[in-house]
Amino acid sequence: MNEQATKLIKNMLTVLDNCVDIIPGDGDGVQDDIQALNLAITALEKQIPKKIYHKTWADIDGVPYDLCPNCENNLCTTGLLANRKGKYCSDCGQKLDWEESE
Repeated sequence: MNEQATKLIKNMLTVLDNCVDIIPGDGDGVQDDIQALNLAITALEKQIPKKIYHKTWADIDGVPYDLCPNCENNLCTTGLLANRKGKYCSDCGQKLDWEESE
């Protein structure tokens, strides 16, 4: 559902972008609409689950860390917090897909 909504909003955004030059006046209202649509796209895309990824920092301890695919925040799922796998990144709000990492 979120993927379909994102696609629809992106299409609307394309139409608005094409209309900016032909709208009389300064087009401020259209620019506000474009900004709002971009914000909506960002919010919807964060609701589409993305697979986490692993990164090993050899210079720290050689343990692979689970990172957010959006902001690369360490999701802190090793050591004492090994069983803590949140549905969303605590930093950026990206919905996480843990399927492959379990």
